[in-house]
Amino acid sequence: MATYFIIAVVAYLLGSIPFGYLLVRAFRGHDIRESGSGNIGATNVARSAPGLGLLTLVLDAGKGALAVLAAVALLSYFDSGSFPGFSWEAIEQAQPAAALAARSAVRLDRVHDFHRFDDQQRIADLHDAAD
Repeated sequence: MATYFIIAVVAYLLGSIPFGYLLVRAFRGHDIRESGSGNIGATNVARSAPGLGLLTLVLDAGKGALAVLAAVALLSYFDSGSFPGFSWEAIEQAQPAAALAARSAVRLDRVHDFHRFDDQQRIADLHDAAD
């Protein structure tokens, strides 16, 4: 049970990285939440900087995939004491953990301080976690 708690926490932390906010702040020097729709997602970022919007989309999708891969790796590590690599067998055995990681990364990532606790769209994360 502790393994699944650790997986949920790791997935939440990965999912809570606000790439749209961070990219616009770093490259444009303003808060993306104060322009357009007020969301930090790829669509709103693309309105002010199309290249950053695309990068936001890729990074948001990537964090969903990384959460699932991290769940498989962590479950393999806790079960065997080492990282045996990614095989179809390891992924099949880790399906509950992968589902928990996907849900944690996607559902929980949009309700933290960077979003002012405002539920936002999760299209990129959902799409990649579902794959």
